[in-house]
Amino acid sequence: MSNDNNKSSLHHSAAPQQLFERKNTQLRKSIRLNRREAADYLGLSLSWLDKARMTGTGPVYIAIGGRVVYDIADLDAFMAANKRVRVSGGPSESL
Repeated sequence: MSNDNNKSSLHHSAAPQQLFERKNTQLRKSIRLNRREAADYLGLSLSWLDKARMTGTGPVYIAIGGRVVYDIADLDAFMAANKRVRVSGGPSESL
């Protein structure tokens, strides 16, 4: 009888853990970085990133209450969109 109670309590304690793991996975998919972290992630200076944001030539960003953050997926997309196959000699060709 006590064995059945143990199985029941194990079953109930597993459900919240699974819910936490599911939510934690969702959070990791949308990690956001502040300006300094985003510049470091891209390997660029904070000054370059700020200027690119002001001119509209940088990665997509989120502004909330005066705070600027970058989603890692957007930073990855920005880097992928800026891949080139030519260095000089005519217009660059993106991949």
